[in-house]
Amino acid sequence: MVLNGGSFGGMSGGTSGGKRILRAETVAEMSRNQIGEMKLPELTSTIAPLLKNPVRLPGSPDKFGWGFGINSRAVGGGRAAGSLAWDGIFNTFFWIDVSRKTCGVVLMQTLPFSDDGALATEEEFERALYASAAR
Repeated sequence: MVLNGGSFGGMSGGTSGGKRILRAETVAEMSRNQIGEMKLPELTSTIAPLLKNPVRLPGSPDKFGWGFGINSRAVGGGRAAGSLAWDGIFNTFFWIDVSRKTCGVVLMQTLPFSDDGALATEEEFERALYASAAR
């Protein structure tokens, strides 16, 4: 739904089976920076078994929309500026690169979050996905 700007299954206008799911205007608002000039601060953990310091997010999103982190800068070899993403505590990651019509999902069940191996896996997957699309 988000990748296609509110359309689903090739149907425009956010409908599926004749029922509206999301309006294109809703997707645009969800994807818009909602925090203005503020930037995501450096994240630190006080619970080392759950989050590895320094907490690092793949793609380094620094803005927020409604429900997504937003990359204000492109990721080398990966997602474009304006891409949307979210990360979960057990090293689950997804991103939606609307401008390149590409998305990725990496699901792991490991702790701590921001573990070097988990981050390397996500970053290698993202680079491989974009490299294969460029061929």
